[in-house]
Amino acid sequence: MYLELTKALFGCFILLALTLLQFWGAKLFFKKVIEHLCFYRDAQKVMGDVIAPVKGFDSEGDTVFQTRYSYEVEGKEYLVTDDLLTNWRGHKKGSTVQVYYLLSNPEDGRLAHPTRPFLYSLFAALMAGTGCLIVTLFIKYAFFNS
Repeated sequence: MYLELTKALFGCFILLALTLLQFWGAKLFFKKVIEHLCFYRDAQKVMGDVIAPVKGFDSEGDTVFQTRYSYEVEGKEYLVTDDLLTNWRGHKKGSTVQVYYLLSNPEDGRLAHPTRPFLYSLFAALMAGTGCLIVTLFIKYAFFNS
């Protein structure tokens, strides 16, 4: 009897920990969505020039590309490498791109990535959904398993 109770409590603890981890992860992704949307809401737009696509490697050794571009704000030129790693070459050298920046921090220029909020939201929903599934299964098997 004591061993069964210990196993059940340990199982409850593991499920609770997994659920909390899932919801914490979802919170982080939703926070990224809000930060991303707030940046673009408050940002100014300026046209920039693509200097070159930058070839590199991700943590798994796969080839990835970033875009290096320049733009000018109030007579000062900024050179930025986009933080989004992609497996396609992106913008061609010499092409014009729309750059977003904040007046309070013009050196933080960003290209528009319309899929980012969608992807962050998708991951957050998946994590929250998995957390809800774990809780539902726990309740079903803990209280309604006869």
